Amino acid sequence: MNSLSKNLLCATILLSVLLFSGRGLCQDPPPAADLIRTVLEQHQSRGFRARARVETFHLDGTRSSAQITLKGRRDGPRTRILIAALWPANVKGSGVMIDRRTDRQVSGFMFGPNDAIWDLKQEMLDEELFATAIRPSDFVQPFWYWPEQEIIGSEMAGREESWILLSRPQAGRPSPSVRSAVSKDKFVPIHIEFFGIKGEKTAVIYFQRLARREGGVWSPVSFTVEIPPSGRRTSVEFSRGERDIEIPESEFEKETFRQFLIPGR
Repeated sequence: MNSLSKNLLCATILLSVLLFSGRGLCQDPPPAADLIRTVLEQHQSRGFRARARVETFHLDGTRSSAQITLKGRRDGPRTRILIAALWPANVKGSGVMIDRRTDRQVSGFMFGPNDAIWDLKQEMLDEELFATAIRPSDFVQPFWYWPEQEIIGSEMAGREESWILLSRPQAGRPSPSVRSAVSKDKFVPIHIEFFGIKGEKTAVIYFQRLARREGGVWSPVSFTVEIPPSGRRTSVEFSRGERDIEIPESEFEKETFRQFLIPGR
């Protein structure tokens, strides 16, 4: 596979992973609803497998690397995503399976490198995985379906003239919020900023190296997650993958998922 083809495949996989949660029922009037619908519908996939290299920069100046595998399956409104570490040895075989049925109904389980398995609770969605800045919530993105959506302006995000979308789960009371910069002509998120109830920035995702794939749809090839409270910054670059494929349900079930953790096994 040549470099261009590889980049296009990785770009497609990246958006399939991060926007995998599928179609939402946005009740907001245009243009916010139209913008969200366009972004999501460009990257639909019934299932995917992917592998990525992860590099994390820590607050003390040290750096660590890992490789992860990801897979997802969508059945109507239900989305399941499994993320597992392939190396290094101290985290190999650990990860999380996220089972999302609605924006407020998320379950699943976490697992260690041995036989340990425990239920995934709502508060665990923002826990950092594998000593990186990656969180389970980064792969679910429920904010696209929050009831309060508003385009509050536009600005240059990197080299892209972008709409600024403000998302909130409720109006009239303090709540978390998400501020997304979405390219006006490519309909791709350029960066997404997450804020806590008090307005403090809790995380930022930057999407990088845009590539144009078949059909004229644009996608980023890599992304970086920054967690200001911990000082961690993690870059994720996809090296291989498949999209719009059928993944058996057994690969997401507690009793059988370990048989399929290593790609190609």
